[in-house]
Amino acid sequence: MTGLTTLESIAGMVGKSAPLLGTVLGSPLAGIGVSLLAQLFGVNPKDTDKLMEAIKNDPEAAIKIKTLEFQHQEALLQLESQNYAAEVNDRTNARAREIALRDYVPTFLAVGFLLNYALIQFYCVTHNNTVNDIISARFQDVLIMIMSYYFGSSHKEKQPQ
Repeated sequence: MTGLTTLESIAGMVGKSAPLLGTVLGSPLAGIGVSLLAQLFGVNPKDTDKLMEAIKNDPEAAIKIKTLEFQHQEALLQLESQNYAAEVNDRTNARAREIALRDYVPTFLAVGFLLNYALIQFYCVTHNNTVNDIISARFQDVLIMIMSYYFGSSHKEKQPQ
């Protein structure tokens, strides 16, 4: 597996028993979570394949990971908060740039994409098959990102369980 794919797999496994730690592993600050897990399982933090194997092969991994999350809960919440703040700051800067430069390119791109989206949806309705459904779903994902840019998005606080 590639490093990124392995990290995504680790985040998925860890997220089942420790959702907060799993969230950190899925963020740009994943290195901190990997270091904590590597220390817990006694492997090199740079070798994510061995870390994944160590987690899979340990019958008490879920308990260890949940304990690790509990021990570092405050720091993990702070990391999650920093990651969210960076996302908000990125959107704020993009919007401020657009206003300051009177740059209408993002608006034109959004309107153009919306027209393409409408055409693709019409085509998918009239020519129904699995491939078209997949294409339609990907276009919906991009549409959601565009709508989030212009109208904001909601961030639901995830409370540790």
